[in-house]
Amino acid sequence: MYDFLIIGQGIAGSLLAYTAQKKGYKVCVIDKYNPNAASNVASGVVNPITGRKMLKTWRADELIPYSIHTYKQIEKDLDIQFIHEIPIAKILSFKEDIELWNSKLDNPEYKNNLSPLFSLNNPNINEASGVGLIHPAFWMDMKIMIQKIRENLLNEGNLIEDIFDYSILECKETIRYKHLEAKHIVFCEGFNIQHNPFFNFIPFNPAKGEQLKIYSEALKLDYIINKNIFIIPLGNDEYHIGSTYVWNDETEKVTDAGRAEILSKLDKIVRCKYNLIGEKAGIRPTIKDRRPVLGAHPEYRNMFVLNGLGTKGISLSPYFSNELLLYITEGKFLDKEVSIERFIK
Repeated sequence: MYDFLIIGQGIAGSLLAYTAQKKGYKVCVIDKYNPNAASNVASGVVNPITGRKMLKTWRADELIPYSIHTYKQIEKDLDIQFIHEIPIAKILSFKEDIELWNSKLDNPEYKNNLSPLFSLNNPNINEASGVGLIHPAFWMDMKIMIQKIRENLLNEGNLIEDIFDYSILECKETIRYKHLEAKHIVFCEGFNIQHNPFFNFIPFNPAKGEQLKIYSEALKLDYIINKNIFIIPLGNDEYHIGSTYVWNDETEKVTDAGRAEILSKLDKIVRCKYNLIGEKAGIRPTIKDRRPVLGAHPEYRNMFVLNGLGTKGISLSPYFSNELLLYITEGKFLDKEVSIERFIK
């Protein structure tokens, strides 16, 4: 018998499987590989300061250090590298942006995240009114991590590559599914959870994201550039550019409109030639209140959900996968902001 049957192997499912095994639990994952899943196409940027108002992201001081510690442990355990520590250079366009930036430099809450304005000294970048540095920031190649965890699960016989069939799931004192038996089942299905009959009361609001890849010998960036879009240096003169937010399109292909939007924003930043060499799209599992959702089903107490990680999945998954495990195995209370109880009448 397994301790946990995990449905889905995106960022959430991968972190839950890794963390559970690390704690000594026996897991089995069911997942049909999708190269266009949000976890496989995510830009991978961990950024503590976001938005036009340059606000610190939710619980950044707690969640980002926790996630970095976890990912470095995964790198060590799996003998891989996917973390790239690289500051974000935020281009400021207006006088008001400069004034806001300078005001935050004097705010103790932001002193460890922002640096005084500086110049990139790169003739191929339009610096507009000024450039500020955001740190700590990281780019993470989640595809490498997820594929390695998948490979290990397969080699251990703990991954079933199949589409989950809700109709044959039995939830009694134990979980039964086909030939499998487990103490608990956790759904980590990303945006596909909106088709899950057990959790269709959660108000998901999936957001499509589109991303391009370019090649430019001239650009030569040492920072992640942020101005309405991200320009992420991948090495070998290649860069990820993105991304868009589309709310009413669940296709997994880049649209003409999305491509044009990204390139238009890119052309306002760079002053050199580049070649478009790739593009991809995925659907983010976002919830209307922009918070993760985790906890037990209101009727089946050995059925759980870990989802709604949205655009911050990389920084949220390590912490909240551990929180869910502590909730299930030790009875630890869940934060009201993330608990499924907020959607249960």
